Amino acid sequence: MASFEEIFLSAKGKQRVTLIAELLTSDKRALGQLQPFFQQSKAGDRALCLEALELVTRTQPKLAATCMSWVTEEIGSQAPAIQREASRVIANAAKEFPDEAAQAIPALLANTKNKGTVVRWSAALALAEIAKNNSKTRAKLVPLFEQLVAAEENSGVKNHYVKALKAIHK
Repeated sequence: MASFEEIFLSAKGKQRVTLIAELLTSDKRALGQLQPFFQQSKAGDRALCLEALELVTRTQPKLAATCMSWVTEEIGSQAPAIQREASRVIANAAKEFPDEAAQAIPALLANTKNKGTVVRWSAALALAEIAKNNSKTRAKLVPLFEQLVAAEENSGVKNHYVKALKAIHK
């Protein structure tokens, strides 16, 4: 299997995402090699790496075990694509790693005010998953969700909060 460097030299765009995802699922060492590669990459390539990690953690959330802290840091990135994908990785892993995911709450809350709808949507998704899967965070998040529902204009973003509130109040 190719290395991250080889993938970025030989493939383009979304093909890179697929190849990185395959590498992450087929080679146990690749997860440990992702962060150093990620840190020396430019923003667009970093976003593709996170997109691949998001793709993998949808079905294999346990693979996020070694990357939760640095992915959480990326939620505060200046690049919307990085903010979006990092938030989605946290959402995917929230059930498996509720306490680690809760560490992302401050950065996610900051992104609820982002001008970009996709960034707000991703933050809402992650916050909703954290609230549903971490009972220690609910008391703090439920009132915030109610405020966010009232303030959010986009129905897609708002729906994440509404669905989480319904699930929590069952």
